[in-house]
Formats: sequence, structure tokens, C-alpha cells
Amino acid sequence: MHAATTTARMRVYTLNEVCRRTGISARSLRYWERLGLLSPTVVTAHGHRSYSRPDLEVIVELQMLVILGHTLS
Repeated sequence: MHAATTTARMRVYTLNEVCRRTGISARSLRYWERLGLLSPTVVTAHGHRSYSRPDLEVIVELQMLVILGHTLS
């Protein structure tokens, strides 16, 4: 319930929007989620993920670690 209240005031991005903005595949985002490195702001009953601006910042940081050669597993 808190997440729904929070997202009512902040812009959220769909999985596809995040992929387009960052160039990262949906598969990678889901993998990072399974590893516990990323948590979408909202996951609907149908499994659709939405990410906030702070989530995007985490995604960019993870992307930079990968580019620098770090393994995230």
C-alpha cells in the first residue's frame, strides 16, 4: 500500500521504457532482480514492472559496473 501511495506522486517507467532509455535488456533487468540487486517500485498482479527515477539510477550504476568488468552474480 505504501508503494502505491508513493508512486501516485512520482513518475514511474515501464520495463519497456527502462529498456529503451538505458539500452539494457529486459532479461538483464529480471536477472538483476533475481540476484536481489534491483527491485521494481511496483509489480502489478499481472507481473508488470514499473521503475522509479531512483530505480533508474541503480540500473545505471549496475550497468557501469558491468561495463567496468565486474560480475554481478
